[in-house]
Amino acid sequence: MFVIIGATGQVGSHVAEYLLERGEPVKIIVRNIEKAQKLSQLGATVHVGDIDNPLDIESGFKNADAVYLMDPPAYHEPNVEEITRKRMTTLKDAIVHNSVKKVVVLTSGGVHNRHLDIGNLKYAQIWEDGFKELTMPVTSLRPAWFMENWTPAIMMAKENGQFPTMLRCLDRSIPQIAAKDIAKVAADIMESSWSGFQVVELEGPQKYSVLDVTNALSKHLKTDVHLSVIERDQLPSMLLSINTHPNSIDGWVAMLDFTNDIPQQFEHSEETVKGSTTIDEFISSVLGD
Repeated sequence: MFVIIGATGQVGSHVAEYLLERGEPVKIIVRNIEKAQKLSQLGATVHVGDIDNPLDIESGFKNADAVYLMDPPAYHEPNVEEITRKRMTTLKDAIVHNSVKKVVVLTSGGVHNRHLDIGNLKYAQIWEDGFKELTMPVTSLRPAWFMENWTPAIMMAKENGQFPTMLRCLDRSIPQIAAKDIAKVAADIMESSWSGFQVVELEGPQKYSVLDVTNALSKHLKTDVHLSVIERDQLPSMLLSINTHPNSIDGWVAMLDFTNDIPQQFEHSEETVKGSTTIDEFISSVLGD
């Protein structure tokens, strides 16, 4: 049995779909059963439970051979680190108690920068370090910038021609990858055999700059797209507007500073796994072309 946490999210939903297409038995753990209807119709077993409830996770991991884990965002809460650590403990306990054979955990590109204690990178480091302690085979998936991060801006450009971005170096190409490509790698690993702890770093078929994205979008929309850079002093109010708790603002601003100031580097750049989705294909999927 393949058990998936976050099966209604960007990556987890695709992981479930890939495994179901291959005829694998899949159980998804979800809080809202209504969001699980599509995967249920495809054949997934639906277990209603909350990642913050140890009993739900303990029962959900019963008969699991392999599990896929991600940390649902909790940036609207005042104590994100505490929640992150509690969730990790809950999941680790359930894995051990149910004798799960293999673990795949979604972390983040850049986790190897251990000197950084900022934003999402900090919480990904906590997860990777924690699950690395397990005795069964564990894979940490470290993807590059999600192409899905562009989705709100793409839809805004479709509506009014404006493309807002938090990336200030407009001509700097950075590694990016689509969620479905991350999911395919996750599904492949869950079906494979390996030993110990391993890191898999992922990026797309090529790097893209903000200008590359907007130029591609302009071609799709057949009109000029106008860039709107969100300056550093505008970030706190923007983050608050999307329900980020004030306690997390400084960490997010620091992480965006890091992203803007230092090109993303992988720990094992020569060994990255490359997805196949191009930015043109991703934009087409968002626009429904």
